[in-house]
Amino acid sequence: MAPKQPKPSPFLKANAWSRTFHSWISKLLDKSHQQKTLNLVDLYDLLPEYESINLTEKLENHWFDDMKHHPDNPNLFRATVRTMRWQPFLIGCQFIPQRIGTFIQPLLIISLMNFFKPCSTMSIHYACLLGILSVLTSIFSSFFHHKFYFSIHGYGAQMRVAYHGLIYHKILRLSSRSLNKMSSGEIVNLFSNDAGQIEMTLQSINFLWIALLDIMTMAVFFWYFVNYIACIAIGYTLMLILLVSLIGSLLVCLRREIIQYALRLILETIELLFSNTYVCVTFFMMYATMWSLDIPFDTRFFVVATCFLSHLKFSIWIFGSSIRHCVNYLAAARRIQDGLFKLKNIIFDAYPGDLICIIGPVGCGKSSILQTLTGEIPCFDGKVRLRGSFCYLPQEPWIFSSTIKKNILFGKDFDPQLFQRVVSATALDADFAQLSCGMNTLVGDQGVMLSGGQKARVNMARALYRDADIYLLDDPLSAVDVKVSKHIFERSIKNFLCDKVCILVTHQIQFLEDATKIIVLENGEMVQTGAYDELRANSSSFNRLLENIHQQK
Repeated sequence: MAPKQPKPSPFLKANAWSRTFHSWISKLLDKSHQQKTLNLVDLYDLLPEYESINLTEKLENHWFDDMKHHPDNPNLFRATVRTMRWQPFLIGCQFIPQRIGTFIQPLLIISLMNFFKPCSTMSIHYACLLGILSVLTSIFSSFFHHKFYFSIHGYGAQMRVAYHGLIYHKILRLSSRSLNKMSSGEIVNLFSNDAGQIEMTLQSINFLWIALLDIMTMAVFFWYFVNYIACIAIGYTLMLILLVSLIGSLLVCLRREIIQYALRLILETIELLFSNTYVCVTFFMMYATMWSLDIPFDTRFFVVATCFLSHLKFSIWIFGSSIRHCVNYLAAARRIQDGLFKLKNIIFDAYPGDLICIIGPVGCGKSSILQTLTGEIPCFDGKVRLRGSFCYLPQEPWIFSSTIKKNILFGKDFDPQLFQRVVSATALDADFAQLSCGMNTLVGDQGVMLSGGQKARVNMARALYRDADIYLLDDPLSAVDVKVSKHIFERSIKNFLCDKVCILVTHQIQFLEDATKIIVLENGEMVQTGAYDELRANSSSFNRLLENIHQQK
């Protein structure tokens, strides 16, 4: 039974009223109420703006552009800003009407209080109008409050998906050695925690400037109602904000290992202190000043101060939380950026008959060079020119369920002489003699289980049988023993491919003397190149690298 196609989202055909008040999702909520649960087939298809392909491609293009324009100092944060542009702040402008309504409502209440004063001349119709406006202002503020959060949560989810795609693309391009160097916990942490920081940051970043607008608005109203006494509350508020900003700036400079602990210990303490005691301390300071200066107490001032300072308490708390999320994001962006490996200063040419060996420590980009030549990793600066056909032999050998013969032929016509040469060059003839059906032995899920070395030689034989012009070999000798690796290097690489362009990634330093050129990589950069004797005689770092590779083996 074929799986059901996902239903298109009714949001696409919803009118403005339905989108504003989210009535387009009512049918899904009714079904959930009737069934007591929701199944996967009940859900709607993803909206186009949430598809990971488009989101990842957009962020990846800006990341490549940033690496092209700033090769010495690429910055994922800068690429993210260029991807988002002003969209988060345009969404943040939706919160301004909510804050306006928040500040207007106390003024309406103050005017309404005059109706209850003795000898008030305010008509009951005007008082009812003020009461209705106060209720409408509350509804108005609530509407824009939810509209803002709905929009910013959706946009934050889009950027999180873009980060997930960026990390996913990188992991798919890592070699098996590099994957072994990175634990599964680190990969999960990149997806779940670090990529999620961009979503948390976008949800709170607008409050960095909204909180400042709240303070300025409060200063104007306080100055109007209280005059110079407002300077006490304003000065105390600014002191707290500057203190939190200073601590946030210092935390950015801390080492990455202690930043999470420092944030949890300091910022949460400050947020707790400010949010719980801010109103009390501010009231105490202002009232103490008014009492010492014999300034009469005004009920209107009490109402305004209570409302404004209560709202400002939230702004102070969210301001500190926003700084925490921003600092967490900067640290997470650095970790993600460190994983987005790039190659630079890779310049070399190769001609038929050349054997170019690429060496370097694990994770330095050896496999990435071959993947760049095949086009799996895009080249955003410079050019890659391959003339003729090429054959890429990956580091991880693979076979499909069929006979060994068909695994080697891989769709090509059978040539007995060429096949025998390939089998002899890869030392498979001894294995054929041991197998009951020889080259017609079934392997894979329903057949004989081959060892890692046998799979590597079958893969090598498949590559040789292609008879390509350029061979890209990603450490094909790592899975076989010393005797077999020497046989394959002599018979396959040196003899069989003697008239081909052969680019070999290897950790087998005993074969470097036969290379026409050696490329030494370090952190994705070509640091040395030349013949074996030349590098041995003139480069002490090359000799140290050989010693390190020998010790690792």
